Amino acid sequence: MTKDDTYEHYSREELIDRIKLLEGAESVGLSTTKSIIQMNGMMEIILKNLFVAIVVKDVADDFKIVYCNHAAESFFGMNSRECVGKRDSDFFTDPKRMDEIRNEDEKAIKGGKVSSFMALYVTPDHIEHYVNYKRVYVSNPAPGVNPLLLAMIWDITEQRKRDYDLIRAKSAEKMKNDFIANMSHEIRTPLNAIVGFAELLTDTNDEKEKGQYIATINENCNIMIQIINDILDLSKIQTESLTYNHAKFSLKEVCNEAVSMQRMRMGRSSVKLIYNMEKMPDITLDSDQEKVKQVLLNLMSNAFKFTMEGSVTLQFVEKGNTVHISVTDTGIGIPKDKFHVIFERFVKLDHFRQGTGLGLTICKNIAVRLGGNIEVKSELGKGSSFTLVLPLNVESY
Repeated sequence: MTKDDTYEHYSREELIDRIKLLEGAESVGLSTTKSIIQMNGMMEIILKNLFVAIVVKDVADDFKIVYCNHAAESFFGMNSRECVGKRDSDFFTDPKRMDEIRNEDEKAIKGGKVSSFMALYVTPDHIEHYVNYKRVYVSNPAPGVNPLLLAMIWDITEQRKRDYDLIRAKSAEKMKNDFIANMSHEIRTPLNAIVGFAELLTDTNDEKEKGQYIATINENCNIMIQIINDILDLSKIQTESLTYNHAKFSLKEVCNEAVSMQRMRMGRSSVKLIYNMEKMPDITLDSDQEKVKQVLLNLMSNAFKFTMEGSVTLQFVEKGNTVHISVTDTGIGIPKDKFHVIFERFVKLDHFRQGTGLGLTICKNIAVRLGGNIEVKSELGKGSSFTLVLPLNVESY
């Protein structure tokens, strides 16, 4: 036995040094153990209160959950302790959802280490959350321990909502600025024409020229009135102060009045306005007469704006407890990819034509408030048909 193996041959000084060394080692060991316990406790508190849901699965044991923190409870709908030992199939009974989860797990394992993505997460009680996922594959966590898959999930539903609201606010601000710029142009155009031709009118004695100037002034006055009416109607719609007065009236007569007004507006035009009043059925409509007329005038005005040759036809037919009033033109038509935007505010399919881009928006709002809708059919290069669908009676909606 060597001197290092026994204390028998140690001198007094050597024994004192050895005792001091052992006491120091014991003190260090106790301190280290205490630190580890404190650290573990601290980590447990952190993980428990972390807003990120953390789930650890044992890859070799059919992806059983071996750890689940407090934040994960809202995703599983179960106490975190109850989650341990369970599989995803214990929470999600939908086979499709199970396939998605397993594919996500496999992707993280095959990709090695980290897999991050955003997804729509549906909880077991069918509540939808937008979440950010991060999966970490730990292939060799410790000797004798199976490979682990660490899944971290945090809810970004509110963040997405705020982002979406911000985008909408920015979009609305841009649309408002575009609208102001557009209105400045739209108002100036007829106003300049009115002022210019009024000056020319005072400088000529030719009766033919006077007639032409007066016709041009009247036409631009009508455009100005329409622009102002559109702006006022939009303002009323936004503040929900547009009033509706329901009464019974003859649809045939109202359509005839709208056609007469449109003919006065259009002046001389190579495009025909067709309305065969005699062939239209006698229908008594219970609705707002002036609002119906306003929508028809707007639809006819739009039709003439985009029709260079051919005709614009107004007709209606009774279908069940509704009436379908159609304005059909032989104009340029509407591209199919624009169908979803034509009723949005400030949208103009052709920026070279006069108009606020509000007419169809106002028509749609009025139709809905009257208990109906507006349907559109169109073929590019062959024309369009806008149909105002209304209930026959107030009781119908």
